[in-house]
Parts: sequence; C-alpha cells; structure tokens
Amino acid sequence: MNTIILKPSRKNNHLEVHFNLWNSDSNNLHFLDIGIMCDNEEQEFFLKIPASKKITVENLSNEVLDIRNSIFNCFVNIDSDKNGYTVLSKQGDKNDEKFILTPEQDTIELDSKNGGVEHHLKIKKIENNKTNGQYIPLQYLRIRIRNLDIEKFLIKKQSPSRIFESSYQENSIIDFRFNDYKLLSLKDAQDLQLQEHKYNKIHFLYMSDYNENICIASSNYKVRFLEHKIWDDYLGLNTERKNEMLVYHLSETEKSNSSFLYKFQKQKTSKSHLLFYAFVVVDLAILANTLFTLFPIKKENGNINWLCFVLILVIGVVAPFIIGLLSKIHRK
Repeated sequence: MNTIILKPSRKNNHLEVHFNLWNSDSNNLHFLDIGIMCDNEEQEFFLKIPASKKITVENLSNEVLDIRNSIFNCFVNIDSDKNGYTVLSKQGDKNDEKFILTPEQDTIELDSKNGGVEHHLKIKKIENNKTNGQYIPLQYLRIRIRNLDIEKFLIKKQSPSRIFESSYQENSIIDFRFNDYKLLSLKDAQDLQLQEHKYNKIHFLYMSDYNENICIASSNYKVRFLEHKIWDDYLGLNTERKNEMLVYHLSETEKSNSSFLYKFQKQKTSKSHLLFYAFVVVDLAILANTLFTLFPIKKENGNINWLCFVLILVIGVVAPFIIGLLSKIHRK
C-alpha cells in the first residue's frame, strides 16, 4: 500500500484537489492528472508520488479551457484571456466563483528515489494588474504524471479455485490513498503534519474500459460514459477509440486525507487465447483418435480392451485440467 502526498506551504481559505486516474488498456492510457484549486497567493505544494521509475510532469493549463465544463461539472465562463492570463468563473451558484489558470510551466522529468518521486509545485501570486484590475481570489493548476507506476496502487489477485476461469480473468484492486498518514513513519507523519490542511473538496475519478466489472467500496458515486470529442483531444488520441470508457466519480468534503477502493475484474480473452485453446482441443482430439486406432476398445475376439478404455477415460477426465494448466503457462 502506498499514498500520494500533497501538502501546501501555507494555510488556504479554499483548497480543492482533483485526481483523474486513467487506466485503459485498450486505448493505452495509463497516467494520473492532478488538479489543484487554491488561494491566489505565493506558495508551493510538496508532491510525493510512489514510483520505482522516472516520471514526467506536464502542465495542462492550456488544455483546461476546452474541457472546463466537464472538469468542474458546471458552466464555466471565460471572463478574460489576455497576456497569457485566463480568468474563468463558475456559473450557476449564488455567487460566481472566479479563478485564474496558473500560467504554463515547463515539462520536467524526475528520478525515483527511495520508492518515490518528490516535486515542489510553485504557485506565484498573480496581481490585479495582470487581470484588468480584477481581484481574483483563486488559482487552478493542472498537471499530468506520465510513466505512472500504477502497480504502486494495484493489488492483483487470482482465484485459486477456478483453474480454467482464472486463465482469462484477472481480479485486481485499486487502492488509491491520498495523504494517508497511517502509511508514513512516525517521524514523517510528525514532520509533514498533513492533518493541518483540510481540503474543501477531494475528487477522485477513475477512467477505465467499459467492459471492466467494477465493485466500489462506497454507494456514493456517479458513473457515466466518457464524452468523445473534447476528451479525445485532451487525451491526444489521434485515432478513434478502440474501446468506450466509463468514468467513476467519488468525492469527499472537508477532509485532510482520503482513500478510494475499487475492485475490478478484467477479461483477458484475445484472439491468441482463443486460438491457443482451439489448438489444445484439436490436439487432444487427435491424441484420443490415435489411441483409439492403435488400441481399439474391442479386440478381435470381441472382448473389451480395458487398457484403451481406461486411457480414453483418463483423457476425458484430465483434459480440462490439462487445458487449465497449459493456459496458465501461456499467460506467463
């Protein structure tokens, strides 16, 4: 079990985080997007991500505009967009919430050390003269973690009792934890003081292929099909999706930490699997036919050839176990 750490360097009147975990095998999407809404003040966020390999951190500020209504689940208006500073406002609430997109930052690569990657996200206060004299209380920063080591959040379990079924089904659990001090050493928990910073909202969205069978350890979640055009552009998909994707959305409020548990079952069947099973069945049929030809069940004198009878019976009983064993070897 591992946890993502995200800690601001100062107190914030408004603090919100979005986690978008993309895990689609068919569309080759395996990364994590993180969105942070915070006070428009000079500060930095300490970010630590479990990883055993180098990761890439990309800034997505320029990508937010086209999907802003989907990200914030409401109509978001562009108030101004000048000199590289874009001011947005959420519509529909009693008081429209205005925020400014954090200016684009360079893409960086970070090496893994001691089982994780550490990074400091710097937020600079944007003064009124950059926003036509308006006071904008909030900033929104969005980044993407590429080369995400998703195995750090994944627990894979195979059923020991279903030999054949386990060859084409994979049972896994996503155990995504955020600021979970229970997983830290006493010294780290004391030094970080994660409980001091409460998030007004914590959103976790899990995007996966529609044919995954998912069980969520909460009844308070929303699910929908991922919209095509705007999200395909955002994801950089140059070709048509190979599979539809579903979005599972959970959220919590007024907390300093959180965890989200998803159990899902993936179908591992493919053309190669089907061909493999077909060849195994055909080979067993040829073997049985050969034995029957060499050792007919009835001898010339009319008596039963018990040796052949037993061999054919054994093949019939043992064949399913042979297929299951070979299919397990094939998966490895």
